[in-house]
Amino acid sequence: MAKLLLLVVAAWLVYSILKRYARNLDTRDTRLSGEEKMVKCAHCGVHLPQSESVRMAQTDYCSLAHAQLHSPDQTRNHEQ
Repeated sequence: MAKLLLLVVAAWLVYSILKRYARNLDTRDTRLSGEEKMVKCAHCGVHLPQSESVRMAQTDYCSLAHAQLHSPDQTRNHEQ
């Protein structure tokens, strides 16, 4: 009788641990699945998340330096 009771308790313990592990995997997946739109830098072509891009004149860049290279002020200075 004691062996049966021990077996039931062990099975319940394994079930509880696996259930908790599966629940943690589910919550981790929902946190990581925060999909974000990827954009391409107009200067160098690198792809990056939109939240990390620099947007000037409705164009996305990977850095402020690349955005400034394409700004109208820089273009006028090179033409003169």
